[in-house]
Amino acid sequence: MNTSPMQIYDTAFYAFALGALRLTAGDKVAVLLDARYVPDLGNHATFADIQAFELAGGQYRRQQLTGARLVPLPGAICFTSDPLNWGNPVTLAPSKYLVLLDGLAGGLKPTSALLALMDLTGGTGFGAVEASHGAFAVTPPNSGWFEIRAGILEQ
Repeated sequence: MNTSPMQIYDTAFYAFALGALRLTAGDKVAVLLDARYVPDLGNHATFADIQAFELAGGQYRRQQLTGARLVPLPGAICFTSDPLNWGNPVTLAPSKYLVLLDGLAGGLKPTSALLALMDLTGGTGFGAVEASHGAFAVTPPNSGWFEIRAGILEQ
């Protein structure tokens, strides 16, 4: 599925701006959350804040990002990667959100940092997406998962 850009969690944005978090260093992982999760970009900061809402069971598995890279744009940089592919055919429970975290798929800790959140329903405010013996993949937007623009800290 094609999606809109992600929203960055506040703590991830500040960590990136201060040089404490490097998008190209280390590993990044994607998890799927169900519709019970209520996003709070200002107060949620670690995996412990979202762990109860992660899909479980069946054919669900966390996805390690591959091909993660920063792409320079005029006055900005974008963070992107290869598409995330859960499989075809695959059966996955309904999911509303995709979250990127700093960590390894098999080694997330309650303290693993949240990076960004994407509403898989396109911000419609309802529903969820799922797969029933079909394809489930998420492709980053042409502008990347998210952009960080020059001068944003001056606002």
